[in-house]
Amino acid sequence: MMFPQTKMAIKRRHFKAAAEMLEKIAAALPRDGEVLADRAYVELMLMVEMKAPLREKLKETHEVLKKALSLRPQYGGAYFYRGMAFKLDGHIEKALADFDEALRYDSSLQEAASEARLIRMRKGKKA
Repeated sequence: MMFPQTKMAIKRRHFKAAAEMLEKIAAALPRDGEVLADRAYVELMLMVEMKAPLREKLKETHEVLKKALSLRPQYGGAYFYRGMAFKLDGHIEKALADFDEALRYDSSLQEAASEARLIRMRKGKKA
């Protein structure tokens, strides 16, 4: 389990603070799937905040999240993070599938539920 203050920083979208904490945690736990996933998501969101080009970062994020999920396949947060990466990459159906999977493992992930509802609502309007 990650340190509570790191999780809170991520939830509050304080990505710079979360990145600093995760750097220290990753040094101690370099092969922890949860740490890898959280760190990949935080780094991606920092790029989004900076409005930086995302193409290469998205590719890297997908690779890291694949590894994180192989290490910790029941970590719902990793599916949410991958869903966000898919959404940013324009793969809405894959994003929706990952948001649903995130909720399957952790029903308390409100952001995943919100993203899934939003996608379903938009799909309904297109029909």
